Amino acid sequence: MTHHVASGFSRTIAVVALLLIPSLAAAQALPNISSLNVRYNTRKATVKPDGELKVQIDAVDKEIAAANRLGKIGEVRRQIAKGMSLLDGIPWTPALDFQNSLALRSDRIVVDSSAPYALRLEQIYSPAIELTPALTAKVVLRKRNLVPSPGAAATTVPAAPRELGVFDGLSRDLRESPLAMELDVSGAEDGPYTVEVGVMDGTTAIATTTLGIVLHKGLDARLRALETAAATVIAGVRADVAYPADYIRNVNRGRIGLQTFNVGTEVAAAEAVLAAAKGGKDPFKGRTGDFERHYLLEGPNEVMPYRVYVPKAYSPTAGAPLVIALHGLGGNEDSFFDQYSKLPPQLAEKHGFLLAAPNGFRVDGFYGATIMGAGDAAARRRVEYSEKD
Repeated sequence: MTHHVASGFSRTIAVVALLLIPSLAAAQALPNISSLNVRYNTRKATVKPDGELKVQIDAVDKEIAAANRLGKIGEVRRQIAKGMSLLDGIPWTPALDFQNSLALRSDRIVVDSSAPYALRLEQIYSPAIELTPALTAKVVLRKRNLVPSPGAAATTVPAAPRELGVFDGLSRDLRESPLAMELDVSGAEDGPYTVEVGVMDGTTAIATTTLGIVLHKGLDARLRALETAAATVIAGVRADVAYPADYIRNVNRGRIGLQTFNVGTEVAAAEAVLAAAKGGKDPFKGRTGDFERHYLLEGPNEVMPYRVYVPKAYSPTAGAPLVIALHGLGGNEDSFFDQYSKLPPQLAEKHGFLLAAPNGFRVDGFYGATIMGAGDAAARRRVEYSEKD
């Protein structure tokens, strides 16, 4: 396998954008299968397929049920992508099948740019496509913007992509032989990026897949310092100090998506808590207003965030009512504070009650394994009810 710098590359991709991943900057943690099922079933209910389309969708549904029974989740994702394509009036072609099979994986998507970045081009399932041995992959790095906060304007002018190289000798079976790459990202400034890999069969562009990453020079040393220092502060704030390292670790393991987590902001916040907690102090004692706290959820051994609002007139000796705000499917601990015109914390201040909003263990709110599996009626109802929330 050879690696060289690209001199030219067709930018025309004659396939439909990846259906399994909802955004260009695909996350290493694939979309939750229950959420995909909800989206697919909602789309079916909207389109109301009939005639030949209904025959095709019925066949897809049978394949989904069979794959669920056998635990072949990659095949479930394939069939959902096929069903979504058909419902959108897009023919399911071999090229589209190949496109949806691709995935970029790495041990890290929150990356210390001081070191070479290793990642792999893999496949979730084996697509039905005939390819030649002349496969190559071109890798570029695109700067992207963080998810804007509510009310903030998004930047629309994209920066020029940085070419990271071309890899020859790409296997036609990336499940058996993933393409391992090592990329130099040391020249890129801190921030969020999209790694984009375009696959060519000879001179024909056949597919593109992406992975959203965040680069932060010197990150590893800062996280190590926080984890070491967490043991020196009082027990009540250890989770606040350890949170960034724990969250980033779970993102890198593919357990959760990065979502709106801002690496620089969160690391700096933990460092500020650490500085204020020296000498056995509790930096949150007597604090009022809107702030974020963290605790260790012992079952999965993960540090979880929760948002708190304490009214300015609150007195620990007098006490106050406590309202726990539980978000629905797709929300997080920030939902009740930053959405709904920020009304909940305003009401807490006005009426003098404490407001706490925990984050669900996962984006779909589930904890642990389902008893009967995602394909049974009870599991589907749980997802549907959660979606309505």
